[in-house]
Amino acid sequence: MSNSPRRHQIVHAIDCNVENGPPLDFSFKHIETLSDLRNEEPRLGKVKYKISSSGKHHTNSLRINNNYVKNFDGFPEVVEKLLDKPNGLSWLDLSFNSITKIDKVLLNYPCIKVLYLHGNKIEDIEEIDKLASLTELKSIALHGNPIVDVQGYRNYVLSLLPNLRQLDFSAVTKQDIRLAADWRKMGNARKLKSPRKKKQQQNDQ
Repeated sequence: MSNSPRRHQIVHAIDCNVENGPPLDFSFKHIETLSDLRNEEPRLGKVKYKISSSGKHHTNSLRINNNYVKNFDGFPEVVEKLLDKPNGLSWLDLSFNSITKIDKVLLNYPCIKVLYLHGNKIEDIEEIDKLASLTELKSIALHGNPIVDVQGYRNYVLSLLPNLRQLDFSAVTKQDIRLAADWRKMGNARKLKSPRKKKQQQNDQ
């Protein structure tokens, strides 16, 4: 029997303590795809960007809010091009775009602590499930998406992301976490999903 480690047991250490310069600001650029960022220059702020010898930025933050982005196509390539340490990405603002689905590509960035997706077009509450393995995630904003109108929305999010400290810019208390955990144990998550799935099946027929 081979003593070589199984592939899924091999863990590559990722340093989340990336030098954090000002966020690269691509807000209000009128871009429609994330790939468009490859031809854009970030907005200049009061603090100058620190750039490596390879021409990449010493920061872990990206601001791409208030554009017309619909999906995450091209996101890995853009992050790789812009950031000196792309795996260290920890702050991402994609608010006020036209995003309808959360892409699992975000799981390639386990250092993400802050994620702003408010003001988009996410309708399916189960899209949040894709973020469950982002254990560093401390703050997420989703208000302004259709999913916030789903009964049980807050409990659903907190039961999936128990490490959150802020949801929709509102502090998460220990009681919030306990209530969300109890809510899920009572099977409310399944009850919440079932009507939506049933309706979807009817629409597909």
